[in-house]
Amino acid sequence: CLPRSKYVTTVQPGHCLPCCSTQLPPWTLKVLRSSQLDAQRLDAELHTMLQEQFMNIFKLFQPGQVSSLAPELSTLLSFLVYWLSIWQGRASPGSELMNLRYRNERAMDQAAAAAAHTADTAGKAAGRPAASAAADRLQSTPAVATAVEAGLQQSMQQHPLWLHGGRTGIEGPGLSQPQKLGYAFAFVAMPYLWVRLTRYAVQQEWGQDPDDRWGSMAWKLLRGADAAHKLGMVLNLWVFLYQGKYRWVLSI
Repeated sequence: CLPRSKYVTTVQPGHCLPCCSTQLPPWTLKVLRSSQLDAQRLDAELHTMLQEQFMNIFKLFQPGQVSSLAPELSTLLSFLVYWLSIWQGRASPGSELMNLRYRNERAMDQAAAAAAHTADTAGKAAGRPAASAAADRLQSTPAVATAVEAGLQQSMQQHPLWLHGGRTGIEGPGLSQPQKLGYAFAFVAMPYLWVRLTRYAVQQEWGQDPDDRWGSMAWKLLRGADAAHKLGMVLNLWVFLYQGKYRWVLSI
């Protein structure tokens, strides 16, 4: 399962956001579900277009040779797209067209918790026991405002700048190296392994074996895994339409 990540997007034109917020980060970002679904569809259509152009390179080869290597060629294309986008710290082509990017939510939460602890400590030192709780609203007394401001200033000096400076929709770290490798395994390697395994099962006629043979049991296991995957995709789609966070189960 991939480490937790989430799409964020830039602020829409005409939306004014403060250059400095007194609310401790991370701020809640709501990305349109339609934008995420459109990005997914664009990725699929772009991959189909690229695959058609890529397969034209081998049109002079024997048809049987090309069809036998179709999974490898498709995986190579997927890897090239991944290498030029995700591995380079960018989003997928469809996501970039929709002005979306990945953000490392776990790193964001950890840094925000450390920043909140720093602000709370500074607020207590300034005479306010719960400075972090008072950071959302500075409407009580000048002493409270001074304590919270001191905590935020100290937090800005000790923690990454993307935790402060206002909500633009693009603050936050990108995917880490383990997340990028996990993305490659989940969306490049696993589809290839699955296609090759199912092709081998069909060629060996596992489904025609008697019930007491291991081929028949393996075939039933493959069918069960495929059904579970499809069911998980449907359930995740329902959850995504309700929460609007993760388009795939592996992105959690």
